[in-house]
Amino acid sequence: NEVIYSIYGSQDAAFLALQDGEIDYVFSPLGLSQGLRNTVQDTPGLNIAENDQNGFRYMAFNTRVTPMNDVAFRQAVATVVDQGFITQTILGGAALPVYSMVPPGNGFWHNPDVTRWGFDDEGNPLDRQARFEAAKQILVDAGYSWDGEEPVWDEDSLQVARGGTLVTPDGTVVEELQLLAPNAGYDPLRATSAIWVEEFTNDLGIPVVAELVPFSAIVPVAFAEGEEAVNWDMYILGWGLGGVYPDFMDNFFHTRNDSAEGGFNTPGYSNPEFDAVTDEFLAATDIEEAQSLAFQMQEILANDVPYVLLFTNPIYDVYRENVEFPYTEVLDGIQGFNGLIGGVRVFE
Repeated sequence: NEVIYSIYGSQDAAFLALQDGEIDYVFSPLGLSQGLRNTVQDTPGLNIAENDQNGFRYMAFNTRVTPMNDVAFRQAVATVVDQGFITQTILGGAALPVYSMVPPGNGFWHNPDVTRWGFDDEGNPLDRQARFEAAKQILVDAGYSWDGEEPVWDEDSLQVARGGTLVTPDGTVVEELQLLAPNAGYDPLRATSAIWVEEFTNDLGIPVVAELVPFSAIVPVAFAEGEEAVNWDMYILGWGLGGVYPDFMDNFFHTRNDSAEGGFNTPGYSNPEFDAVTDEFLAATDIEEAQSLAFQMQEILANDVPYVLLFTNPIYDVYRENVEFPYTEVLDGIQGFNGLIGGVRVFE
């Protein structure tokens, strides 16, 4: 007869309420930490539905300002940030690395063969030393230098011996760069990722500082319009993509959709080649042609790196045994369809 939505300040509080029987279902697209998942699995009376997510978490560059406006700088950062290490070692498998703009769960439109920074020619992931050295070489080849000693890999400590601050090709020392990310209370996966992005980039002499803040503090900064659009450096957020047709790439990256003018292209990314392919994609009337164009769009974005894609995570919908959904196997999970409230039944 009715649905009551209770708002909780953290995942922990929401799942505690579920365990205590105060609520019947947790409506959340954030995924579960390993600890919460173990707790839920060990709690009698709770069910879990696992599905592929139609979305991803990402780090955006503000390409309107230096040095984020340089594709070589973005490629170097993408090379040194090890998504596999973050997701598998640090997050304990709670998330999966993602490299293409269309998530793997959206199989027909997903291009699995895009450029992967930090991988060798055979498609094998590089270790931390090799990633650092490859990223450093990208910067050197593009004319970057360091204000003082160059960072080098220390064979004795098996880590980077950090040097001076990065200097742009025109001789400007890179000033402190702010990385905004949601705090651990909102999303521990993104908060942890931000801390490791800070670690990896500082190895290269890039003075990134991760600032973990409430989600509501990031969105107005990232989507600021007009002159305010230059007042950020990098941020970590995520997208839930809704439908399976990947026209979101037009919304997120076409020049005409710059967020400074009210669109969703927060990086201010602009590439005439990408715009042309996107326009052709939107006009396509043949599904195979559209798929080919979508693959091209993903490859251009993977090379230009307006986003460093971080991870996607399985969607775990958790609900009490007295809840019956019309179906539970669906791309983006039950939460992706607003909890299926039109067909759900709740029993006493």
